[in-house]
Amino acid sequence: MNVRVYMKRYGRDVAGIVLVDPADENTVLFSLAANRWMKLREQAKDRTIPQPHLLGPLSTGYKPDEDYLGDEAQQLDLHRLKSPHPFGNRPLFVLAAGKRPPPPGMTEDSYRDLKRLADENRVQAATLSTNSKFSTDLAAGHNMQLDDPGMVAKAVSDAVTAVRENSRLSK
Repeated sequence: MNVRVYMKRYGRDVAGIVLVDPADENTVLFSLAANRWMKLREQAKDRTIPQPHLLGPLSTGYKPDEDYLGDEAQQLDLHRLKSPHPFGNRPLFVLAAGKRPPPPGMTEDSYRDLKRLADENRVQAATLSTNSKFSTDLAAGHNMQLDDPGMVAKAVSDAVTAVRENSRLSK
């Protein structure tokens, strides 16, 4: 989601993108406030998102009234509806982790639908560009850069090559 916000603001400075097991506005997380599992965008409170503070004291901890993640996710969802390929034709490589154990306290059975949705969301991320490639590493967890740094490095190298040669990512 951070990359998409960055692209909205500074897209002309971005030549290619590699997303490593990305989350998006449809990522399902447990909401303590609602006491249920829900998509990030469904946690929006219809608030105006303030500009980030570039100066001043650092945050001293989590403050629920300053948590705009749901509102940011909702804005990204609305932007994507208007612009289905917000990255244009920039090379986009999406890597997905295949090893996804259920959260603590959740059975494999009850996790099945959440896992399927997470997998679908990662495949869908490849549609952010019309020049994309998607790959799953079945042995890697969410921290793919630690579990399979070679795969991440290869994705970066492939994206850089596509930018330099003004070519499509090979499928």
